Amino acid sequence: MMSCRQALAYLAVFTVTGQVARAVVTVDIDPPQAGSYTTQNFSGKIRVEITTNWSSTPVKVYIRGASTDMLQDVVVNVTGNPAELSIRANAANFPIASVDRILKFGSGETWLTELPTSGDVGRATTDDAIDVSRLVFASIGGSVIGNTSVNSPNTIGSISNMTVAGNMLGNITATNSSISGLTVSGSIGSVSNPVTIAVSKNIDSLIAGSIYADVTANTSPPASIGTFRTTSGDFVGSLTARILNDNGAGVDQRFWIAGNLNADVDILDLVKGDNPSEPEIKIGGNFSQGRTFRIANSLNSGAVLNIETGTGLDGQVIINGNNGAGT
Repeated sequence: MMSCRQALAYLAVFTVTGQVARAVVTVDIDPPQAGSYTTQNFSGKIRVEITTNWSSTPVKVYIRGASTDMLQDVVVNVTGNPAELSIRANAANFPIASVDRILKFGSGETWLTELPTSGDVGRATTDDAIDVSRLVFASIGGSVIGNTSVNSPNTIGSISNMTVAGNMLGNITATNSSISGLTVSGSIGSVSNPVTIAVSKNIDSLIAGSIYADVTANTSPPASIGTFRTTSGDFVGSLTARILNDNGAGVDQRFWIAGNLNADVDILDLVKGDNPSEPEIKIGGNFSQGRTFRIANSLNSGAVLNIETGTGLDGQVIINGNNGAGT
């Protein structure tokens, strides 16, 4: 066990294609008396285990390395106040190469405050890629391979500012939490391996090239969906949510699918008319046969459902499905 404010370097020497490479990873815990850590080398990937127990203020944990360094598992066991975990290269705002898993344990919370990578997070041989209490910032240069879970039992958490340059190939779970901002350049899920997305609070903004998922959102009122969008491809699967609404947070309300909508959509309450210049619901491709878009109550005054000219309405649209006093 090592515990110190001054970061200690862990040097690991390993062979890559006949050459000797050197991985240098440092760990710093602030305040130093709040915790301890160990490091191990597994075939050139560094495993970091951190234990914190502190009742005064959140504990800051900094993991730093070279831009070529690869982390295996980062395991954080927290008792007491939350641990704020920052992982990056030594230079500010620079990414490390990759991380296989980030896992939380203990009765306290782990807040992932910073994670830029140039490569993937996760690996095909494990289920979980990220399991934390709150995700504040992540910029993933590759794909996320495995599940992403944010579970904040003590306070409302969120996936706040996460971008993925590749694909997101695992389930996404936000328990007692929201998705404030998640943007994926590639796909969420895939044709052969669709995923599940379960968000108990708001989805302020969820944007991906294409989405292959069964989505359940804002099941804990008051909560709603602001932006749910594919930028180039299809949405295949299902969506169950309470309300489409701009949330009053400067997020434009829109359910926009650039490609085909091959999904059942069930809005359990209503669609607000919040966007004066763009349709609240827009399908750029075909609304597939056998699928249903159901709005239980109102498509509020000013709200628009638009299927692009030249495509098709092969599915069924139901507005005011509860036969109430809606419009």
